[in-house]
Amino acid sequence: MASSFEKLRLPPSARRTAAACLLGGIGLAARALGGVFTLTNRNTLAVTAGNAKWWIRQSTGSLRTHAGRPSSGYGISEAHLISPSRTDGFDGAVGISVNGKVFIPPAGKVDLTTTAAGTFVNIVTPQNIGGVNTSLNYFFTGTGSTVRAVGVFTNTTGTTLTINVGVGGNLGSDRNTEVLRYASGGSTLSLTQDNYVISHQKGQTGDLGDDPHETWVFFGPGGKTPFFGAYQNGNDIIGEEWSLTLAPGQTEELMWFVQLNPDLASALSGSSTFASLSALTSAGLLSGLSASDLAEIENWLAISTGPILQNSAPVNIPTTADFLVGGPVVTGGGNNTVNSLTFLSGSSLKIFNTLTVTTGPVELVNGSSIDLENATFKVNQLNIDFGGFLGGNGTIFGNLFNAGTISPGHSPGQIHLTGNFVQGPTGTLVIQFAGHSKGQFDVFSVDGSAKLNGTLQLQALDKFKLRRGDNFQFLTAGGGISGKFADVVNPFVTDTILNPRLVYRGQSVSLEVRTFQDFANAWDLTPNQKSVARALDSINYDSRADKLTNYVDNRPLPKLPGDFVKIAPEELTSMYTIGVALEKVQSLNIQRRTDDIRSGLSGFSAAGFAINGDGPSFSGPMNRGGVAGPNGSDDKDSKMRAVPLTDERWGAFLSGTGEWVSVGDTDNARGYDLESGGFTLGADYKVTPNFAIGLAAGYTGTTADLVDGGRIHVNGGKLGLYGTFYQNQPVAAAPTMSKDSSKDSKEVQAPAASVAKGLYADFAAFGGYNSYDTHRSGLQGTARGDTDGGELNVLFGTGYDFKKGNLTFGPTATFNYTYLGTSEFTEHGSLAPLNVHGGKGESLRSAFGFKASYDWKVGGVLIKPELSASWQHEYGDSAYAIDSSFANGAGNSFLVNGPKLGRDSALLGAGFAVQFNERMSTYFYYDGELGRTNYQSSSVTGGFRIAF
Repeated sequence: MASSFEKLRLPPSARRTAAACLLGGIGLAARALGGVFTLTNRNTLAVTAGNAKWWIRQSTGSLRTHAGRPSSGYGISEAHLISPSRTDGFDGAVGISVNGKVFIPPAGKVDLTTTAAGTFVNIVTPQNIGGVNTSLNYFFTGTGSTVRAVGVFTNTTGTTLTINVGVGGNLGSDRNTEVLRYASGGSTLSLTQDNYVISHQKGQTGDLGDDPHETWVFFGPGGKTPFFGAYQNGNDIIGEEWSLTLAPGQTEELMWFVQLNPDLASALSGSSTFASLSALTSAGLLSGLSASDLAEIENWLAISTGPILQNSAPVNIPTTADFLVGGPVVTGGGNNTVNSLTFLSGSSLKIFNTLTVTTGPVELVNGSSIDLENATFKVNQLNIDFGGFLGGNGTIFGNLFNAGTISPGHSPGQIHLTGNFVQGPTGTLVIQFAGHSKGQFDVFSVDGSAKLNGTLQLQALDKFKLRRGDNFQFLTAGGGISGKFADVVNPFVTDTILNPRLVYRGQSVSLEVRTFQDFANAWDLTPNQKSVARALDSINYDSRADKLTNYVDNRPLPKLPGDFVKIAPEELTSMYTIGVALEKVQSLNIQRRTDDIRSGLSGFSAAGFAINGDGPSFSGPMNRGGVAGPNGSDDKDSKMRAVPLTDERWGAFLSGTGEWVSVGDTDNARGYDLESGGFTLGADYKVTPNFAIGLAAGYTGTTADLVDGGRIHVNGGKLGLYGTFYQNQPVAAAPTMSKDSSKDSKEVQAPAASVAKGLYADFAAFGGYNSYDTHRSGLQGTARGDTDGGELNVLFGTGYDFKKGNLTFGPTATFNYTYLGTSEFTEHGSLAPLNVHGGKGESLRSAFGFKASYDWKVGGVLIKPELSASWQHEYGDSAYAIDSSFANGAGNSFLVNGPKLGRDSALLGAGFAVQFNERMSTYFYYDGELGRTNYQSSSVTGGFRIAF
């Protein structure tokens, strides 16, 4: 039979030199790089592996190779334990014989190969003994201090042969051997029970010069036992023999172990290594053996193997069998049970239904794998070595240690573990993602505790992409989670919102993708930006918004705050600011007209053009006398008469309006500028001497300049009633005399007229209609829209006029309520056009102050300067709001607010009127609203009045 270790031979460039291998004559040593070496009776091959050093010779002395017959043959001439130092382990041991003839390799040629597992010394050419090709191969472990010996026997004849195979040697205790422990616990050797024996040199004290404790292991559970053995106290010769029957061409093997230890405690602890095939696998003592090798070993296990593991017919694997997985294996029908399960490198096991392993642990060695096919695997402990693999769907009843790879599911799936889980530094947990819902990504669930280390490898299947708000809880542990993955292989890393986070909690580990709301909170964005973020989260799963979603999801995080601002329509709140500002202008014009009425002026009043801020301006009463003095005297009438003052009941006026308003930026919203111009036309009737009522209508056009070139154009019309009530005082004509002084004349009283003096009250109520054309700078383009709406303005003003000579002064109070409503409309253009819901804005304000005017006659012209000042307070909205949603119908509505305005301000007015005659006057005024947080307005008004 060819050497079973041929596959381990390495090319010279790849051979390791970790083990010190000495070759040469006695006292002559040279480092061996591996390869074929020739031994003679004088040449010795020295191998240092793990914690032991071994010397191999072509012929050693005193080998107990068969019953009662010491002999000389191939074997280990000496063995030392390195640390602590224990020398003189053998005087020649671990050799074999066939039918009493010792084995000596032809020409002494051996093949040495060193690997990470240890050093192999294999026979190059078998020795034919009585028609049986015989080889003896050694494996020295790279860790510890154990040698494995395997005898290989092949019948080369045409007839069946029965042979007796012996193994043994001469221990280094020189006839002072003391047996410390038989495996069975008895005091004498039992050939069928004592699979191992522990001995040492009698009288040892533990000094450095003492011999090592030696554990000889002759067979394993279920294996063929020897028919002869010689091992007793006081005798340093050991030997046992087996009987093998070989059919023509058949190969059978025997396997033994010798372990060196410094003391009995270490020897007893190490004996557990040989308790089962799984334990041998875990200790690395089966390295280099193929499945066929293990199946041919007679003295170690009652091994079952094959491509199908099935207890029932026709396979009939016993439930007590130690099953070897040496290649591709599947479990057969029904539930199955075996005593133990051993994997070789390159093997695989596909489990269906339930597989129970009575004796554990199970070791998944490098290159081996288990695939669960919706199955249950019952084992007390499953260890996955580096290079081992566990996958599929199912449940494992037991504990699991992972130094290899675990990948739940078949893209994707779940593995459930009932016990505890530990992942070592070399372990890898693979989690695959094919979808966003449960069942579309891998899950590894643990009933017990989970201790994490090693690598987490995330994988995307079928071009899977993460979405905002994804939360994949892929690992759970009812008994709690400790530790973290030392390394994470993450294909989803990005500089966008889709960059996932690994979140460790007390009983779970999740891969989570932040929402825009999470981002907005983490970056401490403004309330408007947070509102947009929530709206964007609500469209995450709506195909109608795919274009927008794809854009914002792939934007670098630093650009998102600006994108949110582009989407937010807070500029549209300027529609409400426009309306309130215009209503203030309207109120000022009405109050100027009622002031005219109280001053005794009727007829036609034109206020040309007004650029208006806030705060009332007043035109006080003009002297009823014309520029020629008292009415009716032109020096042509020789008879003195009394001329009554006129008191017309009808009047009309025309006023022009214009306005500039500036609203500044806030942390939450961007500001804007307003420009407006228009006119108001009205007519009134004096119902009684102290009460007048009128009807007025007007038009105003306004433009709002928004950020980034945005515009809002507003056209509005208004219609309403106004009136004034005031205290009046009769005004009599001055007495006049006739030119004829010779005649007696009496004073003649003119008919009574009246002018306001004292308390007064103004009121007005107007309704209006506005149309809006909007253009705002949106996300990736301009968003355009148009809508309309109505308004209501209610005014009540009062005051008291004091008269002292030509000076008129007194306190004023004004109360104003304004309501504006807009209709719903839908934008078009940009990447995120909106459906702007119908909304409203309300303003309730008061103003308390004073006014003063002075009648100053210059020649034939009367000039009347005026001053006014008041404090205004806003009780209504300080920041107007817009409610909207995406125009495509996806997602939820969201609310944004415009710039927040102050509630208190100063209203200042100054100007003058010039009366040329009774019927004509002109005037010019300035009004301003100052000191209001984030808001400022100014105006001038000029015009003329005609009475008739």
